[in-house]
Order: sequence, then structure tokens, then C-alpha cells
Amino acid sequence: MCGIAGIYLKDQTKKVEEQVLKLMCDTIFHRGPDDAGYLVDVNVGLGVRRLSVIDLASGHQPIHNENKSIWVVLNGEIYNYLELKKELTAKGHSFYTDSDTEVIVHLYEEKGFRCLDELDGMFACAVFDSRKRVLFIARDRLGIKPLYYYENEGSLVFASEIKAILASGIMDKSLNSEALYHFFSLNYTPTPYTMFEGLQQLPAGHYLLITSQDVQKKKYWDIHFDGRFLDNEEEAAERVMFLLGGSVKKMLRSDVPLGAFLSGGMDSSSLVSFVSGFSSRPLKTFSVEFNESSYDESHFSNVAARAFGTEHHSIICLPQDVVRLLPDLVWHADNLLADPSMLPLYLVAELARRHVTVCLSGDGGDELFMGYPTYLADMYLSRYQKIPYFFRNRVIDKIGELLPASTGRLSFDYKVRKFLEGSRFSPDKAHYWWRTVFSDTEKRALLSEEFLRKTGNLDSYSAVYERQYHHCAGNLQVKLFDKFTYADMKVWLADDNLIRVDAMSMAHSLEVRVPFLDHALVEFMVSIPPKLKLKNGSLKYLLKKAMHNRLPREIIARRKAGWHVPLAKWFQRELREYVCQILNDSRAAKSGIFKQSYIKQLLDEHNNNRRNNCFKIWGLLVFCHWYDTFN
Repeated sequence: MCGIAGIYLKDQTKKVEEQVLKLMCDTIFHRGPDDAGYLVDVNVGLGVRRLSVIDLASGHQPIHNENKSIWVVLNGEIYNYLELKKELTAKGHSFYTDSDTEVIVHLYEEKGFRCLDELDGMFACAVFDSRKRVLFIARDRLGIKPLYYYENEGSLVFASEIKAILASGIMDKSLNSEALYHFFSLNYTPTPYTMFEGLQQLPAGHYLLITSQDVQKKKYWDIHFDGRFLDNEEEAAERVMFLLGGSVKKMLRSDVPLGAFLSGGMDSSSLVSFVSGFSSRPLKTFSVEFNESSYDESHFSNVAARAFGTEHHSIICLPQDVVRLLPDLVWHADNLLADPSMLPLYLVAELARRHVTVCLSGDGGDELFMGYPTYLADMYLSRYQKIPYFFRNRVIDKIGELLPASTGRLSFDYKVRKFLEGSRFSPDKAHYWWRTVFSDTEKRALLSEEFLRKTGNLDSYSAVYERQYHHCAGNLQVKLFDKFTYADMKVWLADDNLIRVDAMSMAHSLEVRVPFLDHALVEFMVSIPPKLKLKNGSLKYLLKKAMHNRLPREIIARRKAGWHVPLAKWFQRELREYVCQILNDSRAAKSGIFKQSYIKQLLDEHNNNRRNNCFKIWGLLVFCHWYDTFN
């Protein structure tokens, strides 16, 4: 795992300054503390900070071909590099390292940009062809590794993190109002936006082709629903076992110690079960605990650890960790991300790095196997909407409004209110409403008249999801829940979950691998009809079917949890003064962006148990820290 950066000057008579490349890479030292490497070839510069995982001795980057005309820097892992190396050697290519990076060099010589089709892994990479003066940068199929870029008239600069691009001095730091508008609805920044005007995220499954004449963005992979459904339950479960086991096995390739995150849920427990079967040594596993009982999952992680004989470690997440760590969380998640699970993930990554360099994580399982409670809400919606509107509007909605707010994990009142609000919409809109933080109406109440006047008419954040729905619309085989899965993988997974995992783990120089997002498994799962993933109201039905003989019954039978944080309670008690201070006295609070009267209303509602506003407050808190850090 590494951090990469680079500059392409469109005037080929100008030369990149190596000192600028070094400054960019120094900013992301945490991504690769083991080594650094640079290439400057007149108008093109490549830089890398390396975390040594494969070929510790000779894997120094940038890597080149035999005559040094092709150069590559890589962030990530290519899991099938040994197989590719064997094929390329048979074709006459000569290798000088045992690293996975070098296969990209020779594969590019063979196939050009189509080399991406052969790569099995998680990666962001850059290939420089000095003969053609072409720079080619790419991001893996699912967006596991991030890649950002900025282009102006004279240059293009890219990096694994935004702060590295800022360090180049090539771009101005102008706030992107449209991105901020979407952030407040989502608590993350959707692709291709970033919080800086002109700076973009490269979408998953895309590459940029950069020459002195132009910059072309192209898609090389996507999720396709082609109608070839496998609806035999036994056969589907058997295939899941085969593909998931194979994915785990190849991701165990490492020259450094390897462990796994273990929450005690279906996803992490499934991965640990496979690793235990492949290895004779006890696996090191890591989890987070909370003192608040409704949030604590330690019982289930301990059940799984005992079942598979792991060497288990845990750490307690406390309210004071918010005050202590929030500036670090914001610094590392520099594209403005306000997922509360950043906090426990940061802590468990820090814990894991004391013992291992690589960890497996269960991210992606909820999207592939329909594990989120939002899918249940989608399922119940059509039934609920058959109730006469008058009765729903005059009776049920009124009862929902009277429910007292609770500070428990995804409490009953929170879910009821969210469901009743979403039930007024079409199924498409209701699906993204379940995860909405500030609605468009609430954002107009939150944001100042001056800010709204300066930004003009902005599209509703719903356009972010609807673009993904539209992509599926041309295929008659795509059903409603397939559309939801596609949109969740393109938006929620890529722009929230995977960015969170990358940022919080790399903050501690920890590589995290995600076996559920092996593209062969993803491509198989989209051929499975939703009725086998969500059967009889059972989330992840097919995964439970596949794993029923491998996991403890208690793990399979437990309700969906996840690393939720007791923010609602903490904001009322231990963090009350801290929240008020940040939301009233920070530079962001005084920037003129917000209506302070509305923020006061949010706090009053929350503190007086009239409404659980913890996600809104958390998003505002994170933004205030981000604004004060990067502006």
C-alpha cells in the first residue's frame, strides 16, 4: 500500500520541479513510511510513498521496463501478479523485482490501456509512457483506493489524497458550494465532487489519458445486469462459498503480518472463518467496544473469536475520543467525510497496526447481499402505501410525531420517523431518503441567505442517486432492488464506506483488504435475483445460507448492527459543551455560511429529547473542523 502523486505539464519544454513532488509526497508520509521514490522526465513527474507489503527488499518505486521507457507508481495490491508474471515471462519480458507493481509495466507494453482488464486487485496507479509522452492514471473497478486530480490550462496534478495536491501550490483553495450542498444531505462528498472548486475524484472503474493536447476520461468497467439470473438457492450458495473462499485465499498473499477486523457480524465472521481454514496459525483479530450496552458488540466478536481460535484484541471507544481525535479524523479524510464510524475505525486501525501491517475487512458485504435495514424499509414501503392516505396522514403520522426521542442505536422512534417521512415518496426517492441527513428544505433553513444567493440555483442532492438509477434504466432486466444495489455501490459504498476505510487505516500505515469486493464475486452476485438476498424479510439470506455450517448459530441469528457510535447520548451529556463551543465559536460558525438560529434549534431539539439530530450535529461538527483546517 502506498500514496502516489504526479504532475503533467502540458508545455513539454517545461520541467517539473522534483522538490514540489517531494513536498506532495511528504504530506502523505503516513501512507508509506517505508520508502520514497521519484521520477522527473522533463514535463512529467511521478512520486510515491511506499508501505512495503510485497517484495520488501527490491520493490522500490517508480518501477520501469527493460529500457526505462515505461514507468509506473502504484497504490494498492495486484492479487494475481504471480499468474500475470508467469504469462509475461513466457512472452519474453524480463523482471528485475518480485513486486506486483512490475506486472503493470509489462502488461501495459502488451495491451496498452486494456491492461486494466487483466488486473485483479485494489489500486490507483499511474503509467508514464516516455516514448509517446503520455500519462495514464487509473482507479480500480469498485473504487477501493482513492485518486484525485486537478487540471488547469497548463497542467494536471494528481494524488492519493487531496492534501498532497494542495501542497503542490498549483491550485487555489476555493470552496465548491455545490459539493458542500450535497455534503449536508449525505454527510459525505459524492463523486466526482470534492470540496475544492476544480478538484475532482476519478470515478471507480475509470482512467484518465493525459497528453499535451487533451485529457480524456474513460470508463473501463461497470456493474452489468444482463438478465442471466441464477435462482437455484443451493447452487447460488455453493458458488458464493467458492468465490468468497477464493477471494480470501488470494488476499492472504503478503510478506508482512496479516490480521482481520472482527465485529462479530456476518461479514467479518465469514472472512475469519475462511482464514482460519487456510492457516495453521491463530489469526490476530481486532474490534471496538463501547460502554453503552446497546452499541457494544463485544459479546458477538468474542463468540466468533472463540469459535475460530483467534488471538483477539479490542479497544474501548469513549466520548473524550471525539475531542481528542476529531482533528485527526478530518485531516485524514480530507474530502469532507462525516460518517460517525470513522471514530471506532480509526481506533481499531491504530490498535491493529501495533500487531500487523495488513487487515481484512468485511466492507461490501452489505451491498452485495442486501444487508442494510434500508432494504427492509424498501420492501415494506409498497405494503404500507396501500393503506389509505387519509389514515396514514391523519393518524399514523401524528402518532409518529408524538414518539419521544431516544439516544439508543438506530432507535425505534428514529426508524419510525424516517420511514413515515420516506413513505410520502416514490420507491426510488424513498430509498435515498432513508439515508438523508438534511433535506433540501432543511438545507435552505440551515444555510444563510447570503450563501444561497452567491451559489445560485443548485440541483437537489437527489440528482446524485438519480444519475445512477438512470444508468440502469435502459436495461429492461433491471428490477427495482437491483437499481438500489447499483446506486448504493456507486454512491454509498464508493464515496462513504471505502473512502472511510482507506483514510482511517492509512492514517496508521495499515493496509486494509476487502475480499467481498473481488470483482468476480461482485459480477456473480448481480446475477442473483434480489429474492435470494432478502428472503422472507431476512437480510443477507443467501450469505447466511452459504455460511450456515461454518458460523456459530448465534452469529447467523443476530440482528444487523455495525459500528454505530453513541453520539446522540454523548452530545446531550459528555460532549454538550464541546459541541456548543465548536458550532458557535469556530471560524466556520462565523463564516456567514449558516443561520446560527437554526443550529441553535437543532441543538435545543436534541438536548430536550424532541428529536434525535445526532447525524445533523455530527455533520456540522465535522464540517467546522474541516473548514478551520483547510481554509
